[in-house]
Amino acid sequence: GNWWEGSFDSGTFAGLGSAKLDFSLWGLTTNGDIIGIKLPQNHFSVDSTKFCGGEKLLAKAQETCSKLHGVRGLIVAGFVMVVLAAASSAVAYLTVKGVVDQKKHLSKILLGTAISSLLCGTLIVIAFILATTIPGSSDAESLGVVGAGAICTVVELLCCLTALGFTIQSWRRLEAGKYLADETSSESEGSD
Repeated sequence: GNWWEGSFDSGTFAGLGSAKLDFSLWGLTTNGDIIGIKLPQNHFSVDSTKFCGGEKLLAKAQETCSKLHGVRGLIVAGFVMVVLAAASSAVAYLTVKGVVDQKKHLSKILLGTAISSLLCGTLIVIAFILATTIPGSSDAESLGVVGAGAICTVVELLCCLTALGFTIQSWRRLEAGKYLADETSSESEGSD
């Protein structure tokens, strides 16, 4: 999804035209018009030779490109961690519900969920911090709005932190013997 979306109105171009930019971590798409004539849409990949893939970039462009690549890598790694956290959380839930027999590994499963959730949150926070240091990011904020990609990343961060909270709560119940007590009481009820 797009990370940032912005517009330049006709006043920016002395009343002769307007432009709209959609920027993602993978590319830039431009739309515009001059004197009411619509210009063709252009898309540039971040990794193309016209953007960050060129060999002879100015120092500021090199800094921007390396930070873009860093943010992209951190976001992808955060997504991998949230998928791992969700998978291990699902196994922990199914274990507690008795659907799968992994009681002896439940503490390890919860540890895996906690580590994945914590790493996910950490990677995303670092990505946002890095994104704010990209040259021109303050100018971009004044021209546009945060895009769906950034909003989804915030939601991903909230999911990571929620999963971490639930994992800590489950771990405390496990340590207190609540899962074992629930299992023991259901067995004793069945024998009556």
